[in-house]
This record gives sequence, structure tokens and C-alpha cells, in this order.
Amino acid sequence: GAMARLGYRQAMVCENPTLLNAMQKVSGGMVDASPCKGMPPLLSVVVPCYNEEQVIKETLRQLLRLADALPEVRTELIFVDDGSRDETCRLLKLAAQADPRVKILSFARNFGHQIAVTAGIDAAAGDAVVLIDADLQDPPEVIRQMLARWHEGYDVVYGTRIERDGESAFKRA
Repeated sequence: GAMARLGYRQAMVCENPTLLNAMQKVSGGMVDASPCKGMPPLLSVVVPCYNEEQVIKETLRQLLRLADALPEVRTELIFVDDGSRDETCRLLKLAAQADPRVKILSFARNFGHQIAVTAGIDAAAGDAVVLIDADLQDPPEVIRQMLARWHEGYDVVYGTRIERDGESAFKRA
């Protein structure tokens, strides 16, 4: 089939359902999707970072541990370094060399949190995308609960914090 002619690109196509659907439309259904059947869905975790050298190793440790504990999905961790001036990018590069699930987007300067989030979502190949802050303000274990809701059929799952330690009622309002 047409999939065999794609060779090394097959895995990329299987990880990107939008690309697979587009290829099937363009080819009039000649692209064989059967090699993709049975693959667990891909979860993309997008982590915007700015000067996070103090916490990034712990963030990596916790997110990789969580990924290992989620056998029902494949996981990619997309760290978006938003022009950090500390060692954040170097530490992320070391992590990416050690684990292929770690991917990095690195900006030459700071563009702001929303641009970093958007770039991470654009780079995500996953069937589902989760956003989490690098400083772990929200525990990565929440991702497991969000995945459960997604598996129940929800298209969008979001969390709201009930209370944050050390936060006054004034700040919450």
C-alpha cells in the first residue's frame, strides 16, 4: 500500500491523526491506516518554561515518572523554553539526549507565556494535549484524572484549583 512507500515517515503519520486523515483524503483513501491501528494514543504534555533551572530537574523527574506509569498512552513532553537566561535550556537539552520523549522548542528571546503555550500546542503531535506549568504549581498526577475523563469521551477537560497553599482570599477573588 501507499503507507509502505512512505517508509520512515510512517511513524510520524501514525502519531498525527490530522496528517493521516489529510493523506487519506488527498490519495482518495489509498493511504493504508492499518499500521496505525492498535497503537496507544499519544499524549502531548506542553510545559512552558522561563528561567526554571531551580525546578526543571524535578519537573522532568515527575513528568517522566508519570509517563512511565501511564501504559495506556504514549507520551511526548514538549518543553518550550521562552528565552530563559539561566541554565534551563541546557538542562532540557541534556534530558532530551537521555530520553526521546523529551522535546524542546527554544526561543531566542522571551515572547511571553501565551506565545510559548501556543507554540507548544502547535508542535504537539498528540491525540490529546495537556498544559502544565514548569514550576509544578499543579501536581502532574492531575493529568491521570484528566486522561480518565478524556477516555470517557470528553473533548475538553480542564481543572480549576479549589485552593492554593499560602494564597489569601483577596488574591483568589
